[in-house]
Amino acid sequence: MRRALAPLTLCALLAAGAALAQETPPPTVEGGTAEGWLEVARERTDLHYAWVLGEAGDGASGELLVVLSDRPLPEAALASADRRDELAAADEVRSIVARVPEAAGEIEVWFHHPRLPPGISLRGLAHFVRESETAVRLEGRLVLSGDGTAFEAWFSAPIVRGETATWPEIEAEARTVPPPHAFEEVLRDGAAEEIEEALAAQPDLTQVGTSTMSALSIAADAGNAVAIELLLAAGAPVDARADRAAMTALMLAAGRANPQAVTVLLAAGANPKLRTSSGFTPLMHAVLENRLENARLLLAAGADLDRDRETLVKLAGEKGYAEMVVLLAANTTAAPHE
Repeated sequence: MRRALAPLTLCALLAAGAALAQETPPPTVEGGTAEGWLEVARERTDLHYAWVLGEAGDGASGELLVVLSDRPLPEAALASADRRDELAAADEVRSIVARVPEAAGEIEVWFHHPRLPPGISLRGLAHFVRESETAVRLEGRLVLSGDGTAFEAWFSAPIVRGETATWPEIEAEARTVPPPHAFEEVLRDGAAEEIEEALAAQPDLTQVGTSTMSALSIAADAGNAVAIELLLAAGAPVDARADRAAMTALMLAAGRANPQAVTVLLAAGANPKLRTSSGFTPLMHAVLENRLENARLLLAAGADLDRDRETLVKLAGEKGYAEMVVLLAANTTAAPHE
């Protein structure tokens, strides 16, 4: 006759089972290997894992989806773009999916990355070179060079057969409107309408994505005066920075070839006297990049020249910036900036 488990023993077994379930990783599908990298907004990710997903049936016929990631993907993530987006948003896995047509044709690539919005893709910019193909395995090289997003990776992986027609990436092919750019990309090179649309979603303007840069700093770094004006109108703090080691929007704009950006920031109250913890100033950036008009604007606004004149004149002279040397040597500090 069986003996019943004591309540305490049963509780202990249940607790142990729950703990084991929590520690057991989600099932993964056997894949292949990749050697390469993905770069988004100047942030580089190494790609090590590869899967090739094909239509049901035998042989290597039909289009294929190539999935590359920096970490192993659970089975659920291979079958669901939404799940890949969730993992990317939590910065647990970064991945890309490339649609490789059976015949010659444009390749579309989808990105699952914390710095990019869900569903974003690029079409016609990627190239695929087959190095080997059998009924059960595919290997080759994927290369993409885009504005702000790039990758290059060699991969070799078995072809996993499934019903690809229901995959969100395949359904997305029906889109006729290009997907929206990431917020950072819009701030860097977007037009007024694009920027206004992005701002309508009320994004965080003090820190964009996983970077430590404010929206205004990103726009200033790109010299995008239109974005700067719209951000200031939306209430972006003009001198915001993560800490004293970081540069302000004015410091970044001072080194770019767009004096209008410097003008807009100064008119909004940006302080030309601020320094980083290492002593870097907006005027120093203008001198380093030989932005003569930017230097004139900063000096007129009260940039602290007396403290750094000797260093800046020497720097400009060593770089052969004759006009900058004349400007710095002859200029007297303007009225203090309030």
